[in-house]
Amino acid sequence: MRLPDKVAIVTGGASGLGRGIALALARAGARVAVVDLNETGARDTVDAIVKEGGQAAAWRADISDKARIDQVVAEIIARWGTVDVLVNNAGLDRVGPFVNSSEAEWDLILRVNLKGPIVCTRAVLDEMTRKGYGKIVNIASDAGARGLHR
Repeated sequence: MRLPDKVAIVTGGASGLGRGIALALARAGARVAVVDLNETGARDTVDAIVKEGGQAAAWRADISDKARIDQVVAEIIARWGTVDVLVNNAGLDRVGPFVNSSEAEWDLILRVNLKGPIVCTRAVLDEMTRKGYGKIVNIASDAGARGLHR
């Protein structure tokens, strides 16, 4: 896979799978926007990309905050001219018995895992539609189908 001159956004890129995806996209030639609440981790991912000769920048953002994500996408377009790829990777869960979970925990999970990808997708659609090109990848956990047992 070669992605020269492509711009990719990876949410949840500060660690884990998101960090691996950001590194792989950069190795393929993309300029990578790492978006995460964990600003230190996002900067660490950017540093790893730059150390390998790639281009990347970090943005701290809550993916469910539409105004902030709209701002981040505008800044990415101002910096690199476009957005070609969005990887909706950020997500969370609370491990523990469901009967001990609270409504506040349900709201947080829905806000990040459902609203977040919707917000991010909407934020890039105008640019992708304008140029007639774009790729959106949504990452999900199999915990939604089988639950977590710990």
